[in-house]
Amino acid sequence: MSGEPISCPIMRVSARTPPDEARRLQRRANDQVLPSGATIPSEVIRLRPGAYVEREHWQVLDSRAQHIVRVAAVAPVLGARLVSHRSAAALLDWPVLGAWPDRVHVSEPGRVRMESRQRGLVLHPLAPGRVSDAVPIEVVGECVRHTGPVTTAADLARDLPYPDAVVVVDRALREGADPASILASAESAGARRAARARRVIEFADPRSGSAGESLARVWMHALGAPAPVLQHEFRSALGDTAFVDFWFPDQGVIVEFDGEAKYRDQAFLQGRSATDAVIAEKYREDWLRALPDVRGFVRLRWKELSQQGVIARKLRAAGIPLAA
Repeated sequence: MSGEPISCPIMRVSARTPPDEARRLQRRANDQVLPSGATIPSEVIRLRPGAYVEREHWQVLDSRAQHIVRVAAVAPVLGARLVSHRSAAALLDWPVLGAWPDRVHVSEPGRVRMESRQRGLVLHPLAPGRVSDAVPIEVVGECVRHTGPVTTAADLARDLPYPDAVVVVDRALREGADPASILASAESAGARRAARARRVIEFADPRSGSAGESLARVWMHALGAPAPVLQHEFRSALGDTAFVDFWFPDQGVIVEFDGEAKYRDQAFLQGRSATDAVIAEKYREDWLRALPDVRGFVRLRWKELSQQGVIARKLRAAGIPLAA
């Protein structure tokens, strides 16, 4: 797990907790309803029976960090179970489209039935001998074990919708996971959804630089666009270099996913201001457009990735042929 440590202590109630202390904590977890009917949110949030966090600590966390705190909250009841699926992706700092789940996904050795639910948990079967890459980790003061990159990618390739699964497997490959190992892990768990996993893994590409790029590639493929070159390098006459997200050499068209992180995230800004980043990006686009091989330039934004019609219009306007 990467990033700064998560500061959100978990308060627990057990059989050894003094009754007065337990009742006080439980009262603090109840919203207050005023005579007017207005509601004052509770000071404390109950994550599962016997596990609470202070609201002020919880509210400052992003959704991924909140899910990791949920993982820590269920740690005492996990036993031999492994944190898995989207919950393992949170611990690996992988992108997952949509909201993080409000239950922790775990795989249970010996479980025969498919997915089922308990309080705070979603249980998945774990085939004997399937997991060889279990990873121990400490989260919010609790020790848990989660499925490693190969098994997590295989599970999600089988279980997530196709676009979501491509986003995850692209990330796994970019971090060095072996596609053949992911496929073998997916197939060893049974043939029911192995064909879905194979389709995802065969399409996945480690050169995809972000979740947005992965999703854009899925939709371009679905629209019948030619296969682009990923991360193609261009050089300017002044010696500048640029790697573009997608290059369609036959049409001479560059397609870039324009995520906001490059203008907001300090990891991308590298000490620059957002204004400086915008100016640098404008300069970069100008010299790319001026290259003799470049005849078109398309930018796709996050909100457009849910609108295939918008993507299709932009690609066609730039001269990229589509089948759909």
